[in-house]
Amino acid sequence: MNRQALSIFEKDNLSKFLSINCYYQTIYQNYSMCIHFHERLEIMYVNFGEVEVEYYDSEDPEKPSYLTLLSHDYVLIDLNVPHTIRVRDLPAQILNLELALSSPPEHIPLTLNILGKSDENFRKMTQSRNRGRVFKLFDQNDIYSQILLIQSELNKKGQKDYDTASTQFALAALMTRIAADYAEQKLSSSGIETVYVKKATQYIVAYYQNRISNTEICEYAGVSQNYLNQLFHKQYGKTLNEYLNYYRIGKSKILIANSNLNFSQISEQVGYRTKQNFNKNFLKYEGVSPKQYKSQVHTATEIHWNEDSANTIAFNSRNTDN
Repeated sequence: MNRQALSIFEKDNLSKFLSINCYYQTIYQNYSMCIHFHERLEIMYVNFGEVEVEYYDSEDPEKPSYLTLLSHDYVLIDLNVPHTIRVRDLPAQILNLELALSSPPEHIPLTLNILGKSDENFRKMTQSRNRGRVFKLFDQNDIYSQILLIQSELNKKGQKDYDTASTQFALAALMTRIAADYAEQKLSSSGIETVYVKKATQYIVAYYQNRISNTEICEYAGVSQNYLNQLFHKQYGKTLNEYLNYYRIGKSKILIANSNLNFSQISEQVGYRTKQNFNKNFLKYEGVSPKQYKSQVHTATEIHWNEDSANTIAFNSRNTDN
């Protein structure tokens, strides 16, 4: 296989559309995947937990780059980018879609070019010179629900029926939502704004288990609360306090799925003063109560391959002639 630095969004590919070759959702813990690459666009979504992504997207095959995905972060990995993931002590749930280029069926004349003409954000994302072949986003436009919808539809249809109209249009909806996240988070943020937000999120990650205040976070970031709220809303669609609660609920989901702690203990572990406040925020951000979530959490590995799926190829960073 000729492993070239190509993108699925290149101009020559705009007459085609996307076809699902593989999808899965699973919970990993103390897990490391072998470095590999494939001729597919990969969308990897972290529902809860922390996932480290290592990838090689430079001319130097010895020089890796790294990303850390937290709850409700996701990453797009373009075709033929060698990469691996690691999950350490805390469990992490990943939802994954792998998309290949294919000619659109005659009865569904949907192409990347048509999608770009109908959606300005998608056009800007595909044409962006600074997009890169691997990029991380935060879920502001209900990406999680759309991926779940697609996977649920595929589970009903079986492995031989991936390119129905409903699946194709659901993929189109997913890509436009991703493009909206990209436009909000990548095309409208200045460097200094990113620094303020990064410092604030670092403080939240370090101290969310304590009863921290917005004032403490703003002092650490070195900016006023009003301004930081504006920056968080711009990047995440949430105020600073909403993001803190969202992050805490993400951490609580790990404990609910993988511990024997009761809900009062979990609420205290993630920084809430009362169980009532924990329950209220859990329902707000997850749409179900903690008890309902515990009964619904899905811990089994589900991996589905299209029969026509291209082979995934292992990659050794010290031998690029594979």
